[in-house]
Amino acid sequence: MDPRIILTKLIERLEPIVGKVSKGDFGVWADNPEEVKLYRDRSLSGWYSYARALLDARAALQSGDAARMAEAALICPTFEAKGRQEAARHAERVKRSDGGRVTAEKRKKEAADDWAPWIARFHELVRAGMKARAARSEVTREMVTVGFTHKSVI
Repeated sequence: MDPRIILTKLIERLEPIVGKVSKGDFGVWADNPEEVKLYRDRSLSGWYSYARALLDARAALQSGDAARMAEAALICPTFEAKGRQEAARHAERVKRSDGGRVTAEKRKKEAADDWAPWIARFHELVRAGMKARAARSEVTREMVTVGFTHKSVI
């Protein structure tokens, strides 16, 4: 198969994903927080692998060298595949992390709801004039009597 066809199709697939790219997009200044964040996001999402494939494919086509185009037709799809793998891995990590946050928030709310009557009882005793230490002991005694087992609110 003609390598120009492979490279042209690869460029057509990657240009919408990568957008405008140059070799200067591969560097980052550590002093600039926005650049560091962009670099991290691009690294995790496979953007650099896609960009490398796109730049190499364009360079090979523009050179007109048959050997270079044949080599690029073999190598560039591997960079594209690596980018897809990195993007899938990142999407899975984000999904898992978001699920963990949702579960943590749900557990936190449930624990806060379980603790609410005990916290209210403590504040009631303190408002009635009991010292905080004594109120805490009293509430703790009541919790043990009832069988309340949660360790903390958070």
